[in-house]
Amino acid sequence: MTSKRDLGPILAIVGGVIVLAAVIAGFIVIGGPGDARDQRLDAQTTARLDQVAAMAQCAFALKGQTPKDLAEMRAAIRDALKANPDIPACNRYTLDSDFPGADYTRIADDRIRLCGEFRRSFDPDQQSAFDRMQRYERFPELLAARPSGKHCYDIQLVKPDAAS
Repeated sequence: MTSKRDLGPILAIVGGVIVLAAVIAGFIVIGGPGDARDQRLDAQTTARLDQVAAMAQCAFALKGQTPKDLAEMRAAIRDALKANPDIPACNRYTLDSDFPGADYTRIADDRIRLCGEFRRSFDPDQQSAFDRMQRYERFPELLAARPSGKHCYDIQLVKPDAAS
């Protein structure tokens, strides 16, 4: 009689190799936990820049000129909200945040420069159109390609009568 071969250990080894290969391929394609952390931190930095730009736009709409710093920006918005708490463009922004990692500079009466420190480079062509539209449609400058490290965006503020 012929003896039956026990395929259990062979199948277990082959299965283990396949699982290991899948995990390694996943890290190559998606990146490891460090990459995910870097992406999350860069997204937070971009969100802070977006919030500061939105506050600057609001203050610009209220005062007609770009605030010289965050304190002036907050004061303009707070004064306007005291006078009219239902200002829809302004009432959703956090006025008490220090926006760590977001450097604000006034460069003209209608332009600001926002700088942040990024861990990874960004290529807008790697983002889906839906992500681009959903996240930063107010300030498309924030979707420009950038290298890792410190990067600055020059943002054009829009006069209220020209805003749609």
